[in-house]
Amino acid sequence: MNEKTVRNIGKSLLISGASVTAVIAGLPALAQDSGVDDNPITLDRVVTTGSHIARERNEVSPIVEIDQESYQEAMSPSVAEFFRDLTITTGSITLGNAEDGGQSPTASINLRGIGPRGTLVLLNGTRQTVGAIPTDDGILAVDVNGLVPSIMISRIDVLKDGASALYGSDAVAGVVNFVTRDQFEGAELSVDYDYVESAESGVPNINALFGLQGDRGGIVFAAEYYDRDRLEIEDAVGLNQIEEFGVTSTFGNPGTFTLPRPGPNDIQQPDPLCGDPSLGEPNFSSFVGRSVGGGLAPGGTNCRLNISLGRSVAASSERLLGLTRAHYDLTDQITASGEIGFSRIRSDRSSGYSSPLTSGVFNVPASNPGNIYGEDALFRGRVRGNFHGDPVITEMETDTWRVSGSLEGQIPDGGSGWGWRATALYSRNDSMQMRTDTIGDNLRLALNGFGGAGCDPDTGTAGVGDCVYYNPFASSLLAAPGDATYNDPEIFDFVLGDQTQQSNSTLRVIEGVVNKTFGDLGFALGYQYRSSKFENDFDTLSNNGDFTFFTRGFDYEDERDTHAVFTEVVLPVGDMVEVQLAGRYESFDNGSDTFDPKVGIAFTPNDNLKLRGTWGTSFRQPGPVQLNGASEQSANFNVPGGRITSTASKRGDPDLKPEEAEVLTIGADYNRDLGSGRFNFTIDYWDISFTDLIVEPTPESIFFTDPTDPRIVFDSFCTIGVDCTPGNVVGFDIQFVNAASLDTSGIDLNAGYSIDTANSGTIDLSLAATRTLTYDIVQAAGEDSIDAVGFLNVSNLASPVPEWSAVVSAQWSNGPHTARGSVRYLSGVEDETSDLTEDDAFTTFDVSYQYDWDNFAGAPLSLRLGVINVTDEKPPAKANTLTTVSTLLHDPRGRVFRIGLHRSF
Repeated sequence: MNEKTVRNIGKSLLISGASVTAVIAGLPALAQDSGVDDNPITLDRVVTTGSHIARERNEVSPIVEIDQESYQEAMSPSVAEFFRDLTITTGSITLGNAEDGGQSPTASINLRGIGPRGTLVLLNGTRQTVGAIPTDDGILAVDVNGLVPSIMISRIDVLKDGASALYGSDAVAGVVNFVTRDQFEGAELSVDYDYVESAESGVPNINALFGLQGDRGGIVFAAEYYDRDRLEIEDAVGLNQIEEFGVTSTFGNPGTFTLPRPGPNDIQQPDPLCGDPSLGEPNFSSFVGRSVGGGLAPGGTNCRLNISLGRSVAASSERLLGLTRAHYDLTDQITASGEIGFSRIRSDRSSGYSSPLTSGVFNVPASNPGNIYGEDALFRGRVRGNFHGDPVITEMETDTWRVSGSLEGQIPDGGSGWGWRATALYSRNDSMQMRTDTIGDNLRLALNGFGGAGCDPDTGTAGVGDCVYYNPFASSLLAAPGDATYNDPEIFDFVLGDQTQQSNSTLRVIEGVVNKTFGDLGFALGYQYRSSKFENDFDTLSNNGDFTFFTRGFDYEDERDTHAVFTEVVLPVGDMVEVQLAGRYESFDNGSDTFDPKVGIAFTPNDNLKLRGTWGTSFRQPGPVQLNGASEQSANFNVPGGRITSTASKRGDPDLKPEEAEVLTIGADYNRDLGSGRFNFTIDYWDISFTDLIVEPTPESIFFTDPTDPRIVFDSFCTIGVDCTPGNVVGFDIQFVNAASLDTSGIDLNAGYSIDTANSGTIDLSLAATRTLTYDIVQAAGEDSIDAVGFLNVSNLASPVPEWSAVVSAQWSNGPHTARGSVRYLSGVEDETSDLTEDDAFTTFDVSYQYDWDNFAGAPLSLRLGVINVTDEKPPAKANTLTTVSTLLHDPRGRVFRIGLHRSF
C-alpha cells in the first residue's frame, strides 16, 4: 500500500466518521445540555493550543507539551537550539544563520523541514511579527530567541499538524505556542554559565522573574540577559578540515593580473608574491603556499585563496529581553489583561580575512608605484591582503517591541455558558545590517593616484599631496610607511565602504471570539483582522550599484490587510468519542482568498488507550519579498559553448497565490501501570502535501531549460533564436512564481517508562524518534520529482532531511539528587553535489546533575552541573561550503560545560 493510498484512506475515514458522529450525536447532546448553567466560562482562562474553546486539553490533535522542568533538563542555551535538537525539526536556523551566508540574524523553528514560514509561532495564543532582515531566499520568520525570557515559560505546546482552520496562515507543519507563568508570585533568579571549550569562551545567561498576585489581579515581570562570543571556523573544526573541505576562490591578495594583448593573446600573471611564506600570519604560516593560504590554481595562473578561513560558524549574540504581563478583574464578569515585551539583540559575524573581491575590470596604470610590469594591467583580486588585519565583520542589530491587551468574560445571560474574548496586538521589529564592500569608482580613482577623501581629481595631481595611490600588489604588505609601494591605512577608508540595510516589520492584530459550552460540548465563532507592513531601505551607494561585490540594493515596501472568520465545534459522543470540526475563511487585499477546513476525531475505549486522527487544509501567504521585493545577484556560470557573465534582476509578484497544503495525522496514545512503574507510548503518522509553493527560478535553470526564454536578456548585437550565443547574455529578469510541490510523510515515536523504587528513588527512561518516510519535491512544473530523504539537498529547495533522528534519555531522582544522561542520534546525510562530503551519522552524549536545597539560607536553591557533547564529537565535514559543516543540522561548538544556580525567594 503506497503513501497516497494511506493518505486517502485516512482522510476518508476521518471525514466520514466525524460527519456521521456529528449528525447522530450533535442534536441529542444539544437537547440534553441546552438548559444547563453549571458550566459557565471561567475567567481564569485556560490556554488550549489547537482550540478556541477553553478546556483542560485538546484530545484530538497530536500535541507535545514541554514544561519548564523539561526545558531546563535539555541544557539548551537558547530556545532555538532546544528546538533544533528535537526529532520533529530539521533545518532550523539557530546560530546566526551561518548556513545561509549569515544574511539574517533571525533564529527560527523548522518543523518537518518545510521551512520556517511553515511553523506558526504564538505567545499565549497570539501572533508575533517576523524579523525584518530576510534570508538570501527572501524568507522572514519570527525570532524565537527574542520572544520571551526563558524563565517566564510555563510550558511550550507543539501542535504537530496543520492548523490554518484555527489560526490562519503559516500553520502548515504545526504551531509552537509559548505559554507564560501569569499566576507566579514571588521572585526567582537563574544564572547559567556555559564554557565552550573550542572557543575558549564563556556564555553567561541570567534570568530574573518577579510576580505579585492579589484578590482581583496580578502582575509578572521577567528579564533575560545572554552574551555569546563568535565561534570561528578555525576553532571549531581546525585548519586541516578547512584545507580539505573549504571553498577556494581565484580572487585573493596576492591577486592575479592580466596584460592585455590584441585578440585572444592576453597574458595572465599571478602576483610575484603569490604563495610566498613571508606573507603568512603565524597562525597560518604552515599553510601559506598551499590552497589555504594562497597559491597557484592547479594548471593555471590564478592566485587563489581559501575563503573559509576567518569565518564564523556561530555569530556572536548579546540579547536583552523582557516581558511584563498583568491581569485584573474589572468586574465579576470581565477580566482585563495586557502585556509589554521587548528584545534588544546585537550580533556580528566574521566573513573572512580579506575584504570582498573586485569583480569588475580594474586597470592598474603603468604609473602606479606597485606596477612591476611597466604597462597597464588588469587586477583580479581583493583590496586587502590575505590574513592581514582582523577579519571582515558584518554587524546586525534587531529591536522588537510587543504590546497587547485583551478583555474576556461572560455574556450576562443568566450564566448560560456564553463567553467572549477580544484581543488587540501591536508588534514591531527594527533591524539593521552593515557589512563592508569595495566602492568601485573610488578604487579606480585610487589605482590611478587620485585616492583619498581630500583629493580632487579635477585639480589634483596623481600621487601628490592629498591624492594618493592604492597599490594592489602584495608588495604593499611588506613595505614600510614612507615607501612608494606602501598603502596608508587611510586609503582603505576611501576605497572601502559600508553597505547598510535597514528594515522594519510591523504587525497589528484585532481578534474577537465568542464561545459556548453545553456540558462537554463546545462551540466558538470568531473574527480576526491582521495588518502587516514591511519596509526595506538600503544606503545610497547600494541603491546606485556602486559596490563591486554586493549587487544593487533596492528599497521597497509591502503592506497588506487580511480579514478572517472562523468557527469551531467540539462534539462529545458518549464517554469514548470526541469530534472537532473547524473552518476558517480568509480574504486578502490583493483579491485572493482561501477556505480551510479541519476535522479531527479521538476514540478513547478505556483509560489506557486513545486513537486519534486529523485531516485538514492549511496555507501560507506569500512573504513581503515574494510579493513586492526587488534585488539583484550575479549570474555567472558555464554553459556549452562558453560562459555567461551577467546579473539577474529579481522581483516579487503581487499576484502570487497562497501556498496550499493538505495535512493528515493518525496517532495513538497508550498508558498503563506496569508493576511499580508507569509506561507510556505514542505513535504519530503525518503526511503533508504542499502545492503552489513559491519559488524563485535560478538563471541556470532558465537557460538550460530554454536558451531563448524571454526572461533572458540579450545584447543588441544578435537576433534571438538565430545567432545569439552565451556571450550575448547581459542579464536575467526573474520573478517569483507558484511552481513547486512537496510531499513529505513520516512517523514519530515516543515512549517512556517511570519506575518508582521504594528506597532508591525514581528512574525515568524515555525515547523520542522520528523516521522521515518521504520528502519528494518538484521544483517546477514539468520537472521530475526529487527524493530528498537522506540528503543535504544543496542543489534543490529542500532542507537537509536525515532519515532518522532520535534521543534516548535516562534520569534518576532521589530526594534532592537528580542525574540525567541523553544520547542524541542523527543519521547520516549525503551531499548530492560532492562525494567529498562526509555522510556519517552524528551521535552525541550529554550528562547533567542537579542538587536541590529546600531551604538554603531561608529559600530554595538548585545547583545544576552538566556537560553537552561529553566526547567532543565533531560534525561530519561538508565540502564546498564556507563553514565546512552543516549548521542547519549539527551543533559545531563541540564540548560545552555548564554550571547553573536557580534561587527562589
